[in-house]
Amino acid sequence: MTDMTPPLSDGRAAEPEPVLSPSERFFARMALAQTVTAVVAVLISCAAMYATWEQARSSRIQTEAQVWPRIVSYVNLTSAPNQTQSFEAVIANQGVGPAEIRAMRVTLDGEAITGFQQIFERMGDSGGAVRSHSYVAGRIFAPGESASVISVTGAAEVARLLEVIGSMQAELCYCSILNQCWLAREEEYEEVAQCPDYGAEQFRNQ
Repeated sequence: MTDMTPPLSDGRAAEPEPVLSPSERFFARMALAQTVTAVVAVLISCAAMYATWEQARSSRIQTEAQVWPRIVSYVNLTSAPNQTQSFEAVIANQGVGPAEIRAMRVTLDGEAITGFQQIFERMGDSGGAVRSHSYVAGRIFAPGESASVISVTGAAEVARLLEVIGSMQAELCYCSILNQCWLAREEEYEEVAQCPDYGAEQFRNQ
């Protein structure tokens, strides 16, 4: 039989292509099938892991939204005719989850104070007028709960308190039940990993 293998460029005959036996072809196909199956399994595993991660992320976001707190502050000033003038500073939780006040810092003229009595001392003699305050630091506010932080009654008292507040700055840090925390400064909010430790400058309920 005539050899049909084409010669190489240098005139030598090319090596004939190897011919696989039926059993070799069978094992080759099996190896290819196993490789494809392994690749598909890896892709399916990756897709399943991504779907699980995405589901967990969506669930976490939904849970966080369901317990999201929001601490706000505002003032109530009564100065209508024929009524005793009064003033109160209020903080409230307008979120949908509890808010724990973990840290609070208040300064007067740039110097930290640690309690309400220092505010009253700065106001001077009350002359018998009623002055009141409630505790804030360490308090847990339920959704919709509010507290009158400091209040006074009488025109002279209101004027004195407003003068002191004019030189006062405050910031507080509160957290949700999921330990998400926010630092609030004059209605500006910054999410933080944890509340700051004010040490000796921590405002206390005194």
